[in-house]
Amino acid sequence: MTYPMPWLTDLDGRLPKYKAVCKIISSAIASGHLCKGDKLPPRRTLARKLSVTLDTVARAFRELARQGLAVGRVGDGTYVGGSDGVAGQGLRVDLSQNHPGILYEDSLLAGTLRQLARNPGQLRALLDYQEDTGHRPHQLAMARWLEARGLPAVAPAHLTMTLGGQHSLYLALRALLRQGDSLMAEKYSYPQIVTMAREMRFQTLPVPMDGEGLLPDDLGKIQATTDSRVLYCQPTCHNPTTSTLGQERRRAVADLARRRNLLVIENITQAMYVERQPQTIFELAPENTVLIGSFSKLSSPGLRVGFIASRNSVLARISAWLRLNCWMPCLLSAEVVSRWIETGAMERLLAAKNLDLAERHELAGKHLRGYSFQSDRNSNYLWLSLPGAWEAQALTGALFREHLVIRGAEAFTIGRTPVPRAIRLSLGTSATLADLDRALGALTKVLESGPPR
Repeated sequence: MTYPMPWLTDLDGRLPKYKAVCKIISSAIASGHLCKGDKLPPRRTLARKLSVTLDTVARAFRELARQGLAVGRVGDGTYVGGSDGVAGQGLRVDLSQNHPGILYEDSLLAGTLRQLARNPGQLRALLDYQEDTGHRPHQLAMARWLEARGLPAVAPAHLTMTLGGQHSLYLALRALLRQGDSLMAEKYSYPQIVTMAREMRFQTLPVPMDGEGLLPDDLGKIQATTDSRVLYCQPTCHNPTTSTLGQERRRAVADLARRRNLLVIENITQAMYVERQPQTIFELAPENTVLIGSFSKLSSPGLRVGFIASRNSVLARISAWLRLNCWMPCLLSAEVVSRWIETGAMERLLAAKNLDLAERHELAGKHLRGYSFQSDRNSNYLWLSLPGAWEAQALTGALFREHLVIRGAEAFTIGRTPVPRAIRLSLGTSATLADLDRALGALTKVLESGPPR
């Protein structure tokens, strides 16, 4: 039987093959060439036409099914499912979470687990107790990765493994703050800080910002008047505004930390995407800085692997809190990430993610042309100022009815800072490019219609 496929295009050579097959089919759905209920060509036919293996097509179909774009019927083939091209019809797209999509990490993981299965002794060791700061080979791999990315050189002995970036922040705050203390942070910051402050009963003090990031002079004034001793910041690809602090301001923050014995918690999770960047505050004031980061955004959210680096006595207190909190990091996840680093798989995965992210930024730029927003190609999100009379809460509700989830600025606002009329859009999302295209189209359509009366 002949299957007409006028929608068939060449594979995008920049993507993994199964991802490229997904892109062809999802684009055909978005353009209307394929509609809900249409039967997709047999896997063997599609594999022959695209010069790929049957496994590649099967994996692409599984990915489409996971996204709600395809439905398999036993004995009858695979059909187009989910959305028929309208963002508001059935397929919810979540742009509220910084949740990079899975490219081909599942295949990488399968290969790594097969390798581990051939070495029962090593596998058995990974299931046993280890040092609470982490397994020495894992610490070495993480240290090499940081240095190779142009990030600060860290001795393995100064590195503690954690269960991800949020866990790293939690442990650092536990070690540095007591009930009633205050934490200085950029006036727009990581939302979980508010939750942690409530649980640990410390205060948050917002530090003013501009388009480049926090203002060191204002930081100095706040510190002098409150005697606060701890600052949390994200100097590179700041979440949520995407700003990157210039070298002069970083030196000013480092100088302030040294002169006033201030401790800086510096988050470099998003900075790990960046090939060239200014010196970290950790490099400028190593004795006054606690460096935290995560591989979960690079590898996959399910591999909870983070780290804390420090060159002072803080690390001992952090290790004590780690033992109390979870006893030790997850050795199996850390082993997987370490192997990906050592074999170069992590570097190749990061390159693929950056290509995917560049496409998403390009798509967002086309849809949001004429609107005011901040973005950075190395960031998984952008910061959109709302036009006209729109307020974030009203927009969130209007978009929810269109099956689109966003996050307003109130979630990122620290202390009593006035909430700006802005939203953060996560482009690094599990949604496909076709889904993102529809979602951004729905967003601009709602923005143009104006807020409800």
